[in-house]
Order: sequence, then structure tokens, then C-alpha cells
Amino acid sequence: MTREYEVQDKIGLHARPAAQWVKAVARVKGPVTIRSGETVIDGKSILQVMALGMRPGAVLTVTFPDDLTADMLQEIDDAVKDFLVPKIF
Repeated sequence: MTREYEVQDKIGLHARPAAQWVKAVARVKGPVTIRSGETVIDGKSILQVMALGMRPGAVLTVTFPDDLTADMLQEIDDAVKDFLVPKIF
């Protein structure tokens, strides 16, 4: 399952939002990857998430395991809603 998020925090994806993201996806069984341009990282690694240096307005493409439940996805969206907004198509 793939989902895009737009960075809304006016400073970008710095330490605090990165930590909140990692905490939100920690319960996901299986890999979570984040793509930014040509760079693909482990979405469960705070160091890799922070190293992306995402600025406001940047779009992240996140890949979750196919068996991720709608409830779990909603929990993640709720946990990160202050700095990442899902782009629903």
C-alpha cells in the first residue's frame, strides 16, 4: 500500500516530528519505506527520516505492508496530522 504525505510543519521534518513519525509506524509489522525523489529510506529509522531534510511542501511517498489495516493507517494519520498531511487522490 502506497500513500503520499505533504510536509506541513513550517520548519520541515525536524527531530520532533521525525520522532513522532517513527513512534507512529513502530507498531506496523513489516517494512515501511519512504521515497523522496530518488532516495528511499527505512521509514522506521529516526536517523534516516531526519537525514532526508524534508522542507515544508515536500511530498513523501510512503510504502506500507499490503496487509496494513485501515484502522492502523488512520492511527498513523492521526498521530502525524500536525506536520504531515495525507494526499488523498
